[in-house]
Amino acid sequence: MKKTFAVSVFAFAVLLQMQAQECISYTMYVNSKTGLQVRSTPDINGERIGAVAFSGEVTVTKEDSNIVEIDGIEGKWVYIVAANIEGWVFSGYLVIDNPAIYGGAVDSTVDDF
Repeated sequence: MKKTFAVSVFAFAVLLQMQAQECISYTMYVNSKTGLQVRSTPDINGERIGAVAFSGEVTVTKEDSNIVEIDGIEGKWVYIVAANIEGWVFSGYLVIDNPAIYGGAVDSTVDDF
C-alpha cells in the first residue's frame, strides 16, 4: 500500500512538472540591441550562463506556463537552443522576424535579460 502511494505521488509530481513546461519547437530572434542573457533556470535570479547577440536565431523548445512582467514587458521564460548555447531566456525580447532585416529593435532598460 505504501509503495502504491509513493508511486502515485511521484507520478503526480511528474505530471505537474510537465504541465509547467510545455515541450515545443519554433524559431525566434533576439530583439534587444544589447543581446539577451541565457540563464540556467527560468528566473531573473538564475545564473547567467551566456548570451545571444541582437538578431541571433534561437529555437524555443520549452515554455514555462507562467506569464511574468519584466521591464514593463509581459512574457514567459522559454528554454532555447542556439548555435553555441542553450538555457532559459525571457520571451519578451524575442520576435518571429529577424530584426536585423525588418527593423524594430527594442532598447532594453535593464541589462539583466
